[in-house]
Amino acid sequence: MAKSKTYIELNTIGLAVKGINLGELRKLLIAVPSKNESNRIVLKIDAQQELIKNERKGLAKFKNLKTALMQDLLTGKVRVNALINR
Repeated sequence: MAKSKTYIELNTIGLAVKGINLGELRKLLIAVPSKNESNRIVLKIDAQQELIKNERKGLAKFKNLKTALMQDLLTGKVRVNALINR
């Protein structure tokens, strides 16, 4: 990664608007994972995205529950006097 960045920085042209010559860019070696490794990466990312989706659903449920409980408290539907007198 650092070598690629250094290569690009050394071959950048222009002062106001920076750019790189297409010929120089084509010389740059880029690491590409194998098909198997790429598939493993995709599976791990998909699993993490599914976990995030489920956590967001759970969070939304807790937020709705909190709103409902706060509404019950603010309207007096649920009394807290017993808790205050302890």
